Formats: sequence, C-alpha cells, structure tokens
Amino acid sequence: MKPAVRILTAPPVLFLVCLTTGLLLQRARPLDIDGHSFLVGMATGCAALLLAVGLAAWGILELKRQATPIEPGSTPTRLVSTGPYRFSRNPLYVALLLVHAGIAAMTGSWWLVMGTVALFGMLDRVVVVREEAVIRQTFGAEYAAYRSRVRRWL
Repeated sequence: MKPAVRILTAPPVLFLVCLTTGLLLQRARPLDIDGHSFLVGMATGCAALLLAVGLAAWGILELKRQATPIEPGSTPTRLVSTGPYRFSRNPLYVALLLVHAGIAAMTGSWWLVMGTVALFGMLDRVVVVREEAVIRQTFGAEYAAYRSRVRRWL
C-alpha cells in the first residue's frame, strides 16, 4: 500500500476526519438529538471517555509488556492475547470509538453519532481487515485459534 494511502487510513486520521466533519456539519446545519439532556449527555460522555482512557491505557501497557509495536500498520512481533486482548482483538479501536461516541453524547449531535458509525465502518472494513491479513500471515494457526476464541470487537 502506498505511504500516502496508509497515512490517510491511519486510525487517528480517520478519527479526526469523522470528528471534524461531524462538528463542521453540526455548526453549519445543526441536527440535534431530540430531548437531549445536557446533564445526561455530559454524564454519559464522561463515562465513555473514562472507559476509553482506561481501556486504551490497559491495551497499550499490555502491548508494551509483550514488547510488540503499538503503531498501526507495523508488523507485530508477538500475538498478544492477554489483558484486554482476551475480550477484544481490537481494544484500542474500541477505545477510539468510545471517545467519538462520548463526544457525540456530550454534544447531542446526530452528525457525530453518524460519524461514530462511519468511523466504525472504516475501522472494521479498511483498517482491521488490512491488519488481520498481516497478523494471519505472521502467526498462522496461532492467530486462527485466537480468532476463534476472541471477538473482533466485543
């Protein structure tokens, strides 16, 4: 894959594109969630953000503990199946989605809700598919066994 395409499909870039697009659309053509309560939105959003930070920190610490690269697009040196990777093959992307969903809850914007769905679709169909091909090629049967035990998302 060309380096420019890899950069444009990097998870943080996709996150920023979805978030920025949602915020700009909300500013230009507000699409508020009917009956959105500021207090409920803030509480829900804060809970999602706290959960995301905890999950991301746990996932990153586990990758560091196993001495395998964290950067998207790099080839892993070990198949990590401990920590949050016991429950999800992509806990860092789950955390990224939780951040986006938390911001959507805080703002009460349908645009940002749709952005969360779009981000999920891009992660699932572009990023994860590409990464799983590399992991499958690198770890073979070990990855197949892990994949049969652990869901892609939750």
